[in-house]
Amino acid sequence: MLKFNKIACKKSRRNILSMVALVTLSLLILNWYLSGSEIQWNYNIYSENFTNTTESPSICSTLSLQSNVKATDRLCQPRKPRKASCMFTQELYAIKPELLECKEKSAGDVCEMKITKTKKESKISFTCSQTVCREGKRDSFKVLSVDPGTGLATIVNEFHSVKTLERELPNIVRRNTQNKLNFVFIECTNHQGKRVSQFLAVDPDFTIEKTETVRNKNHINVVVLLLDSVSRAHFYRSLPRTIATFQNWRENSDSVPANVFDFELFQALDGHTAENTQALFTGNVFPIELKGTTPPVNTSAMFGHYKRAGYHTMYQEDLCWEGIWGLMADHGVRQWSDLQDKMKNTFIDHTGLTHSSCKILSSLGVTTPFFGPYGDQICYNGKFQHSYFLRYTTDTLHAIGKSRDARPLFSHTSLNVAHDHKGIRTQTLDISLENYVRAMANEQNTLTVILADHGNTYTGYSSEFLEGRFEIYHPSLFIIVPDRVAALLGTKAMSALGENQRRLVTMIELHHSLMVLVNPLSGNVKPKGLFTPIAMNRTCDDLELTLPNLCVCKGWDAPADNDTSRIPIAEFAMGQLNNRLENQIQNIYERSCQRLQPLWFENIRERNSKKDGSLITSMDIRVKAGDVVPQREDVFHVVVMTREMLGENSLQMTLVSFDRLTLFLTYAECADNGVDLKLCVCSRKGTHKKSIVTFSSEHWVHFGQRPVVRKLNNTNCLWLITWPFAKNTSNTYEVANLCPSQTYRVKIYVKKVSYIKFSCELPVTLIVAPGNVLFAFSVRKHISYWNTHIEVNTEVEKK
Repeated sequence: MLKFNKIACKKSRRNILSMVALVTLSLLILNWYLSGSEIQWNYNIYSENFTNTTESPSICSTLSLQSNVKATDRLCQPRKPRKASCMFTQELYAIKPELLECKEKSAGDVCEMKITKTKKESKISFTCSQTVCREGKRDSFKVLSVDPGTGLATIVNEFHSVKTLERELPNIVRRNTQNKLNFVFIECTNHQGKRVSQFLAVDPDFTIEKTETVRNKNHINVVVLLLDSVSRAHFYRSLPRTIATFQNWRENSDSVPANVFDFELFQALDGHTAENTQALFTGNVFPIELKGTTPPVNTSAMFGHYKRAGYHTMYQEDLCWEGIWGLMADHGVRQWSDLQDKMKNTFIDHTGLTHSSCKILSSLGVTTPFFGPYGDQICYNGKFQHSYFLRYTTDTLHAIGKSRDARPLFSHTSLNVAHDHKGIRTQTLDISLENYVRAMANEQNTLTVILADHGNTYTGYSSEFLEGRFEIYHPSLFIIVPDRVAALLGTKAMSALGENQRRLVTMIELHHSLMVLVNPLSGNVKPKGLFTPIAMNRTCDDLELTLPNLCVCKGWDAPADNDTSRIPIAEFAMGQLNNRLENQIQNIYERSCQRLQPLWFENIRERNSKKDGSLITSMDIRVKAGDVVPQREDVFHVVVMTREMLGENSLQMTLVSFDRLTLFLTYAECADNGVDLKLCVCSRKGTHKKSIVTFSSEHWVHFGQRPVVRKLNNTNCLWLITWPFAKNTSNTYEVANLCPSQTYRVKIYVKKVSYIKFSCELPVTLIVAPGNVLFAFSVRKHISYWNTHIEVNTEVEKK
């Protein structure tokens, strides 16, 4: 019995100990969860370490036209995506066959254009259908064009019959081309009572420029097609027909009259269009002092170069000038009349079909293609908008090829079909682009460049996955070189193009390549840009990149944990952005744009500057979003430089740059006047009075923590705010002036400090206006295992 009791006691003791251990472990897990959740609760969702994961060849496709590429033939090795991101993109961007044809079917063409050539001139005539539309009314047929004075589509004339329409159309088209508007719209009503609208481009046979002498046969055409916001990976996943055509050319090179070069390590200089196109046209990035502004793009540097060499120059884009972007933004103007004045000095002969875009987009209820229209297609009369532009380019080249005295063509076409907030619409480009590249391969006197400026910046993929972020800075670049052009370039240049497919290249090399094509070629083009071998040991440290930026090469920076030691960097970045916002708020009593409220940070990358060894940290900071956008959180990408000097307490933090990775233009409907939309988070609920802000409100939470506040200067409305993180190993200090009318000068300094590093030199002096909350500085514990102490003091003066 005693033995049994002893055994029972032992078992009971073991059970109790097990229960105690289980409870203790549970409490530890619960404590870890509660204490760490403010900072790290979302960390493991999408932030797997790149270096510790194994790629799955069956899931992650190979993005290359080349076979047997040796990993040792270049220092820059491309980053490889993780299985999770590949699965995400395969599901999100699965090919949708229904998008490849316009859902709205064509109502038919009302008229067709015919060119009749004589020795002295070309005559145009039209044949119009008598079966498509009704006749008999005074306005049975309407011909519309863009008014050169206003830029708006207006009715030029109305006709009651097909016969009068055919008779008068040539005169209308002739006047249009004199105004460099090479298109018209023809509208009527069909026999079922539905509106028919035909977009009719003028045959380039009628508009090409000619010389007084026969064209030098060694002058080649140079055609650039820029697909805005298409990363290299997105090109491969969204345009499979075009890629299959390229691969077929590689595999059956003897039966194809052209070579295609695929530049695998094409590095974007910036994550936005203007900065990259500035480099394309000039060979230089914008000066660093212009960062954060929108300077005009100097298109005339390249267009003037070709124009002076006797080229016919064309620039076309599928954007509407009323949407402000494109030509308007590139030339720094806001009005149609100002754009016309600017265009006189650009060396651009005409803008192709550009100004048809306003009517096409407005028919779909939008002025830009960036956030619509609904349905992932941009069509007009049953045809994709981009198909009109690509066909116009090929028709122009055909017209030049048929004329011995036509000037050679330098053309730049920018298509924004892929520049939307989803990335699905890119697929609609595939059939037209496949036909385009086939046509370009047969244009034996034309070198064709197909490229993107950057990857898509505002999709769920780019905001949720680090791989999506890397794709922003890894655009696509292909060059099609027909056999005759290859002979004119020479064997050395062709060999260099082949080698450079595996080298780190940028828009600047492409610029220099295009600039040497301006003169007649004779088999030895100047060894510039991509026509000369790029160093195989080149890395992003050798490039002039604007920040923020992520290098396409592995190892340029390294992933880092989002632990509490980096909270001061995140807080410093948020503090700088919030201070900029405070400075832009004009009404001190009411505001719509709220202070950015950080929730967590992730995707931290670190590297040392090649110039001075400073630590450069980039990270994504998620903040609470307003209710006018679909996302719950807005994502800011920030780059902060820190300089840690021996014996100094200051880390000399600098906010190098920032970008916003989620949609923000819709905040325009609730933003304060004069506030940069890139900084604004607001809601439909309206304005908030600054004077009634309380520290207990939900707005006063940073990374899950509430502040500690202290009154200053014996007032009830001037406060020192301290944000303590991780048991005071990281703190942030701000000053809030909730007084209705009094401005204060606040000097902040420390008397006693040990083992603490500051974001800046102290003391700090702030001028705090009524209603303002200003960031002062952040601190971090210098040595983790030593006790720290900091005593913050202030001096306050009324202003």
